[in-house]
Amino acid sequence: MLGWKFYRILGLLSICYFVNVKSEEESSLPLCDNSTCNVDSYCIDGRVIKTKVSESSSCEAIRGTSSGISAVYFDDNFKKIASADLSTKTPYLAYQCTFNSSLYRATSCDLVKGTIIDGSNSVQCSGWKNNACNVKGLSSLAECSSGEGVLGKVSSSNAICFGNKGFTLPTSSDRTTYALFQTADVNNIYGVGASQLIAVALTNKSATITKGNFESFFYLYFFFLIC
Repeated sequence: MLGWKFYRILGLLSICYFVNVKSEEESSLPLCDNSTCNVDSYCIDGRVIKTKVSESSSCEAIRGTSSGISAVYFDDNFKKIASADLSTKTPYLAYQCTFNSSLYRATSCDLVKGTIIDGSNSVQCSGWKNNACNVKGLSSLAECSSGEGVLGKVSSSNAICFGNKGFTLPTSSDRTTYALFQTADVNNIYGVGASQLIAVALTNKSATITKGNFESFFYLYFFFLIC
């Protein structure tokens, strides 16, 4: 019995290795230091985006407009783009940040690799350096007919498409499901190479892969293998 479990675990470790192989350089805000953290200038400290609210203030976590999870966008010069300006300004990277209930400060931010829904738009970012995000109106989403993980429709529900079939996004805001698939070619939607097994976390407003949701999924899978 131990033998087959060993080989299944070995296979899982191989999956975890290959899925982290990148075919492009991953984008990121600059690391925080005295030169990168300034007024209207943003940097990353661990998993928290920081800035200065005034010249005399210290470098601190960015603030949102409410508690919970919301997206923060940046252009190719790391200047912040408001959600309301997505129709006229092109983001090059996005983060999904969790904001607390105390002054709505960011407590963690994950680079978006995939698609998020923001108001009436879908925003798809590969997370690759110098690769612009693709902003589309939700009204333009078509019924699934092609693609590998692209956001589309199954009947009237938002879904990620694989040919003419799809995984529908949850309708409840407190539910997360996962779609596990192997890429056929280099996948510009999720920013991964060809022939890689990836776990896409699906919520009612996103279809993304991040270090956090990837590890959570495979920890559960690992637990299943050894039990």
